[in-house]
Amino acid sequence: MDPGYDAGLYIANPDFSVYSKLVEDNAIDYTLQCLPDQDYDQYVIPLGIDYKAGGQITFKAETVNLPSGCQAVLEDRLTKIFIRLDLKGATYTATLDQNTKGTGRFFLHTYDAIGSTQPANNELKVRSIAKTIYINGEVSSDARFYLYSVNGKLLANLNAKNQLQNQLDASGYGGRSILTYHH
Repeated sequence: MDPGYDAGLYIANPDFSVYSKLVEDNAIDYTLQCLPDQDYDQYVIPLGIDYKAGGQITFKAETVNLPSGCQAVLEDRLTKIFIRLDLKGATYTATLDQNTKGTGRFFLHTYDAIGSTQPANNELKVRSIAKTIYINGEVSSDARFYLYSVNGKLLANLNAKNQLQNQLDASGYGGRSILTYHH
């Protein structure tokens, strides 16, 4: 916790609260969490919701001082939807069961809008030629690649077929996109 920047959760209403957790959980629920201004393309922040009555909730965000090219994307793992919340007027509505409590469904991702997210060892080389994305470099046999639109919608995912070179046909996806890697 960074005193002066982060704020722990004070539960004012025991029937409803929204909070975040640190990427590396320290058991504190946060009302306000500030992120470092480097490596912002690597954060996946768990969001927690405690909602005794259940029902519809709507997410919207006010992003303050995001670095140029940084995007804030909400993931709903239940519905497998990704939505950019850093765009003006963007919202996402979800229905929660009665007695919803904790994290595990919603996550906030921060992405670099340009290029790809690569492992820390930077051994992968990603390039596109015509409508094919080539991923060169050693990956584990259970590696997965995800292609997102700049609006945060999951366009495609690919299991690594080869541990040294993989390719993704992107001919059906127009515009700019983001490629992420998970191992």
